[in-house]
Amino acid sequence: MRTAALLGAVAGMTGLGVLAGFATGNLTQPDPPTAAGSPMPLLTIPSPSPTTTPSVIFSSPDDPAGPPALDADDLRYVSRSTSIAEQTLRIRVPREWEIIPQSVTEVNVRYRPIDDSTYNLRVEATPASLQIDRASKEREAVLKGSGTLNLQILGRTRGSVTTPDGLTRRYEELYYTRVEPGTFRTQASIVRWVDGIELVATGRLRDVEGLRAVLRKATETAELVKS
Repeated sequence: MRTAALLGAVAGMTGLGVLAGFATGNLTQPDPPTAAGSPMPLLTIPSPSPTTTPSVIFSSPDDPAGPPALDADDLRYVSRSTSIAEQTLRIRVPREWEIIPQSVTEVNVRYRPIDDSTYNLRVEATPASLQIDRASKEREAVLKGSGTLNLQILGRTRGSVTTPDGLTRRYEELYYTRVEPGTFRTQASIVRWVDGIELVATGRLRDVEGLRAVLRKATETAELVKS
C-alpha cells in the first residue's frame, strides 16, 4: 500500500510539473508578429511629388494691395513728343507720365512715382507692311505659341475714333490677361493698332477702366511725323 501511494504521489507531481511548464511556456511565448510589426524593406525611396504650374491668380479687381486703381476721372492730359523710328511721335498722355525711350522703334509712357510694374503705355512704330485687320489674330497666335501663363483672350474688336481735326481713325484691338512669371500677378493688356502705331496699355485688372481712358486719348492723338 505504501509503495502504491508513493508511486501515485510521484505521478501526480510529474503531471503538475508538465502542466506548469506548459502554462509557463504559454506565458513567455512571444506574440506572433502583427501587420504593424511586419518587417519593412531595407530602403524606401518616396516618389517625388508632381510639379504643377500655379493656377492661383493673386490679384483681382478688388485686391486692396498696392497703389489705388488708375482713376480715369483724375487724369489730365498734355501733349508730348519724342523721336521714334527716325520720326517724331506726337501724343497726348496723362500730365504726370513721362516718355522713356526703350529702343529705336519703341517708347514707354509711365507714371514714374509708381512702380513701373503697376501700369504703363507702350508705343511702338509698326512696319509699313503690317495689316491692322490681321494684327490681332497674329498677336494672339504668338501669345498662344509662346506658352504664356494663364493666357485668357477677353476680346478682339475693331473700332474707330475721331481725331482732334475731325478725322476718323480705324483701329484693331486685342484685350487679354496673363499671369506674370515670378510674381504670379494677373496682368491685363489692351493692344491697339492704328495708322502705323502699336499702342499697348498694361496694368492690373483694377486699372483697366483708367487704362482704356489713356488708350482712347492716345488712339485719338498719336501720330508719326517725318523729322
